[in-house]
Amino acid sequence: MGSMDAEAIRDSIRVQTGGWFALPSFLGGVARAIDLFGTLNVYRFYPGPDEADLDAMRRDFQAVGRDIATAIEVEKTARK
Repeated sequence: MGSMDAEAIRDSIRVQTGGWFALPSFLGGVARAIDLFGTLNVYRFYPGPDEADLDAMRRDFQAVGRDIATAIEVEKTARK
């Protein structure tokens, strides 16, 4: 990641986690500290547990696919 800027790193984290986790920032932390009613927290909601499981499985398969694609690219680069 040597030359990646902060926004590229945040985008990479967003892709890798599927948007499941909040990306920490200083201003976000300050805002959450004074957010008395918890209005800044946004969660994913699903109609039922089956839909949540399907979404989690889809994200898992996408992560495995990205890992395989990365491994193939690294192997191609190593053979050159």
